[in-house]
Amino acid sequence: MYVLTIRSRRLDRTLHFRQRGGYIYLEDHDADGNPAWDKDAQICHGGHYRGACVDNVGGDEASFERKVRAWYRAHLRAYHD
Repeated sequence: MYVLTIRSRRLDRTLHFRQRGGYIYLEDHDADGNPAWDKDAQICHGGHYRGACVDNVGGDEASFERKVRAWYRAHLRAYHD
């Protein structure tokens, strides 16, 4: 299981990404460290939470990190411009 944490000043949040079962999930926390919702969200292409989910089946840690960072950039463009 791969894990990556992004501390986003732009969102004023800490984002924790984990790979489980080949898919990548986001555990979102606010600036105080409180969970933003009750369960993890599967990340999907284009920076969204619905649609074709981002997977890392057969991928290594570098692939996982590349996909997470690409999703994060797309998420900022889609929702926070």
